[in-house]
Amino acid sequence: MEFLPFDDEAMTALFLDKITREDMERIRLFRYVSLDSIMGLLEACSIRTLQEGEILLQPSRSNTDLFLILSGKVRIHLESMDSDPLTILGVGESIGEMSVLDGKLTSAFAVADEICQLLVMDEDILWSLVHSSHAAACNLLAILTCRLRNTDRVLTKSNHLDEVYQLYGTVDALTGIHNRHWIDDALDRLCRRCDVGEIPLTVFMIDIDHFKLFNDHYGHLCGDRILHSVARILADHVRPSEPLGRYGGDEFLIVVPHVDESEADWIGQRLCQSIREAPSISVEGRDLPHPTISVGLATKKAGQTTRELLDAADQALYRAKNKGRDQFSR
Repeated sequence: MEFLPFDDEAMTALFLDKITREDMERIRLFRYVSLDSIMGLLEACSIRTLQEGEILLQPSRSNTDLFLILSGKVRIHLESMDSDPLTILGVGESIGEMSVLDGKLTSAFAVADEICQLLVMDEDILWSLVHSSHAAACNLLAILTCRLRNTDRVLTKSNHLDEVYQLYGTVDALTGIHNRHWIDDALDRLCRRCDVGEIPLTVFMIDIDHFKLFNDHYGHLCGDRILHSVARILADHVRPSEPLGRYGGDEFLIVVPHVDESEADWIGQRLCQSIREAPSISVEGRDLPHPTISVGLATKKAGQTTRELLDAADQALYRAKNKGRDQFSR
């Protein structure tokens, strides 16, 4: 790091090999604040380095420090570490001010998105800064105002999503698994998360072989029994972390993160086998022809959109059908 000259020897001693005046001036809390006038307070602060993925704060914990980002980025998650980040904070922004000021427990996860360097200011130093600098007090008020507006925006968005989910529902009434609206949303979230974390993700597009002919010959009641049976078998062969949904008609979609291509191929083969070897289905004492499925696999590529990923899985599904059905294909 190239160091800029300092006017004050004490400040130079404090930040030598740690931080420059330019770094300090990028912090929102210090905007229009004379750094020389608060030198004594800055000397009492410390520097903390976070490694990528390291947790700085987590919900329901006490916190007495304000963290100011000197370099790197920090993700904020509300519900869990697996949820989409509420926001990503960068250089100059602050973390932990709400819990310091109101004395209540923290309400979110703060996690290093990359290697970060933080200036750590405890609550006594913060209150001393507010009392000694009108500009810093105004900056803190502006920061809190932004936080409150962001909270209102999140609540508004959450309420809107609740209304949408109530309108569309999330569970398919016939099969008991999730519907297309839910699985589309789950796929979007997982794609974003896998892009950020560079995690492999594979989509399985599944279709019941010759289902239209079966429906026309045996009727919709028997067709519904086949749909329900296939859905339950698929549900028994996926983990909770692998979203499954009815995508429409006799199509199903499974999203599987954290597996490489060879593992995904094994899953595709296992799904076909599970349907093929399932017990016979009967309606009113009459055994129905045993269903089979075709499966199209597509593993997400860098920069590939959700729509492009689904199209790739759909094309793979047609290849499986063209090769004779009752099998998987890429």
